[in-house]
Amino acid sequence: MLPGDSDAVSPKSTDVIMKIKEDVDLLSYVYAVFDGKWFIVLVTLLCAGLGMLYAASLPETYQGIVRVDIVDVTDPGGVRPDARLVPESIGMLEHGFVLRAKEDNHTLKILAFLRSKQFMRRFMDSYNIYQYLYPQYWDVQTSSWDKNFQLDKGLAQKTFAADVLAIDHSVETDIVAIKIINKDPTVAAKLANLYVSEFNEYMREESVVKIADKLRYLKDKVDEAGSQEIKQMLFRLMEAQTAQAMLANGKLEYAIEVLDPAVRPYSRYKPDRKLIVILSGLAGGLLSTSLVLMLAIAGKLNTALKRYAIETDRKPVSERRWGLRTSLLKLYRMVFKQGRKSPAKDPL
Repeated sequence: MLPGDSDAVSPKSTDVIMKIKEDVDLLSYVYAVFDGKWFIVLVTLLCAGLGMLYAASLPETYQGIVRVDIVDVTDPGGVRPDARLVPESIGMLEHGFVLRAKEDNHTLKILAFLRSKQFMRRFMDSYNIYQYLYPQYWDVQTSSWDKNFQLDKGLAQKTFAADVLAIDHSVETDIVAIKIINKDPTVAAKLANLYVSEFNEYMREESVVKIADKLRYLKDKVDEAGSQEIKQMLFRLMEAQTAQAMLANGKLEYAIEVLDPAVRPYSRYKPDRKLIVILSGLAGGLLSTSLVLMLAIAGKLNTALKRYAIETDRKPVSERRWGLRTSLLKLYRMVFKQGRKSPAKDPL
């Protein structure tokens, strides 16, 4: 303790501080909560009722789920160059040109294609997904849009990716779940299955185009090749590419294989009305309890400040010339007390 510290706080101030500390009693707050129990119960029930009304106003949505597995592309139609029985030398060019190894981020590429804007736009255009996004502007009888509605496909695609489509990949099982949300459970399951079939068709077409480009390139190189060894290598590459083209055209599930197709869901996806009501009731109970405790603390603090002002001979706020509360009191008198014969007691 530094010299002079004993004189920093007067005995009177020390007594006041000790009295304030004595007033801090946890049991008094418990009694305050007990005294305001009916207020807390009323607010809790009111918030729960409001949450129930809000949950009832939300539209019901259902989720169609398809679980698929990404097809292994490491075997190009049974003619993998290093699996041939003839004792031929296989170069790295053949491996890189023919094979797409599983280690070459094949799973990540398929997931990227599933979420790609190009395929998403193709799917939405092919099956007119816009009518499910804006049903209030779509006339089912005439199969046309309302005259006052202007379709923005870019905004619709953004809404579809954010609120309708969900693609989850399990790292442990390597299984992909494709989910579609819709108000109609039958439509949700139908669109989920269509998303998978359309994606396989999209990947098949992309693969056939790439294989055709490679075959044209290889045919041109065969004519330019000088040695017989290089020609044999080019013929093996063309053989493998031809096998891949046959595999792409002959297999329906080319890129992803359906493990569990989507069926009509019987339980809604959203809203969870019970959870909304419970959370609303908890929020009302916490808010009302906090309000009761704040009022109890404010009352104790006001009492302690008044006691401290009396014991330290501090001038009351209403008698001070300058100050925020004094100005508010004067403004209150001017607005609400004007014209009265006898002034009422100050509210603050």
